[in-house]
Amino acid sequence: GLDCELLTTDPHHVEDILGDIRTIGDAIGRSARAEALVAELRDRAHAIDAIADEQPISPEVAVLDWLDPPMVAGHWVPELVELAGGNHELSAPGEASRPRAWADVREHDPDVLIAAPCGFDIEQTAANRTDLTGRSGWSSLRAVRMNRVYAVDGDHLLNRPGPRVVESLEALAALIQPDSFDVPEPWMAKSLSELSE
Repeated sequence: GLDCELLTTDPHHVEDILGDIRTIGDAIGRSARAEALVAELRDRAHAIDAIADEQPISPEVAVLDWLDPPMVAGHWVPELVELAGGNHELSAPGEASRPRAWADVREHDPDVLIAAPCGFDIEQTAANRTDLTGRSGWSSLRAVRMNRVYAVDGDHLLNRPGPRVVESLEALAALIQPDSFDVPEPWMAKSLSELSE
């Protein structure tokens, strides 16, 4: 018996997420606030992109949003990686997240590996770390040898299409280009080697 409007969102790109903020703002009578929020998020994203563009190296990055089987993050995540100064060649912007053979990840041999399973905070990712560390060839990966494997709070950051998309970008920038961005807050991301077995 409720008189309500049903809104459906299906974002695949960062711009889709920003558009959804506007749509929701319009639907709840907060259009001006939604526009202001979108402008703020866009400014923060542009600031990161400008700094990242000045970096001499764009490391190869793999973001996994599931560990067993390995699932490479898609949708807006490849765009976030690019804005943060990295390359995410295992999936294209807008492409759905999908399982990949571990051999593909090994062959790609990323400079930075980010584990951000959907629905997992850092502690849960740490508890499931052997889904990665127990795999054949794990220790030979460039990211492992260079100590550039990170657990990111996938539950609150990368997997949520909302205003935290720019917080996700800020955390990724710090992991991908650590000399140019501040270390993310501990709840956001930690080196996998720092997490207890």
